[in-house]
Amino acid sequence: MKKRLSSKSAIKAPSKYYIRNGLIGLALLLAIGFIIKNLFTIFERKYVIEQEKQALAKQVARIKQDSLSLEQIKEYISSSAYQEREAKQKLDLKKPGEQVILITPGSITANLNDQDLVSILRDPQAEKRLPAQTNPERWWAFFFDKERL
Repeated sequence: MKKRLSSKSAIKAPSKYYIRNGLIGLALLLAIGFIIKNLFTIFERKYVIEQEKQALAKQVARIKQDSLSLEQIKEYISSSAYQEREAKQKLDLKKPGEQVILITPGSITANLNDQDLVSILRDPQAEKRLPAQTNPERWWAFFFDKERL
């Protein structure tokens, strides 16, 4: 003899099954969503770190270039040619037997007396304090350098 299932028990059994499977499915879906979110966070961090790494590599290359440039400047400054040039320009020194020739633009020296010329040669900033001589120099002084008028 077979037992007949009542209609109540037949309805309850599948609904519990679906609810339980639905909860498991929801839990799996939430777990998968959490994992995907964490993966995106990891890839985002990796991208940011890679960008910072590239920026730092560029900065290292720039610093190496600056270091090389400074090393070349240091070598030039320690050379005898630079020291000789500086001694001639700033200390007015010359080698024994050497003749110094000074070439200046004619517009500056044409209307100057000897005292003004010597002051310009001793102090390069003195040229800025001399009055403007030519018409273009006067216009320049009018617009940009009122002290020379």
